[in-house]
Amino acid sequence: MSGLRAGEGGSGPGLWAPPAPGKLIGPGHAIGDFLQADRWDVLEKRTGCLRVLASLPSAVMNLREELFGGFAPTYVDFVALHTWWAGQTPRPGHPWLATLSLRCEYFAPIRGPHVVIEGRVLSRSGSTSFIEVRFVPAEGAGKSEAFTEKPRSEAPSGNARSPGDELLVYATATLKAL
Repeated sequence: MSGLRAGEGGSGPGLWAPPAPGKLIGPGHAIGDFLQADRWDVLEKRTGCLRVLASLPSAVMNLREELFGGFAPTYVDFVALHTWWAGQTPRPGHPWLATLSLRCEYFAPIRGPHVVIEGRVLSRSGSTSFIEVRFVPAEGAGKSEAFTEKPRSEAPSGNARSPGDELLVYATATLKAL
């Protein structure tokens, strides 16, 4: 699809195909295709909040069947960008979002074949947004108690809050709308 501009890639609003019902994106997005994001189930999506059941393809797993640590920031960046758009009509490239900073804290290995990733906009100030991204085990992928709480002013300790809500990775991303 190289050489296309926003709106020219089929029936969707951008360069990639529209998502199937209950999915995050359609095929045709380079990083999304690599992460198999067109297969991710959207568990919750509302303004400034996004919760997905993400697949972990074999290409991102090590020999212990754990997510290679270097791929976690790729998931964080991808989810942070989609969290920024959650609850809005996506218009790829309008505004263009640049990741200014990204930080990941690892508490436990991420094992496949799926993981729940939760994103929440904690602050929007002018063109800059601060987004929290959490990875929790896929077991018991129902609504996370921590996700429905009001945003915290500090990073979590990494201790499990309740069964099935063990924090695997805590990350933040600062995005700027250009």
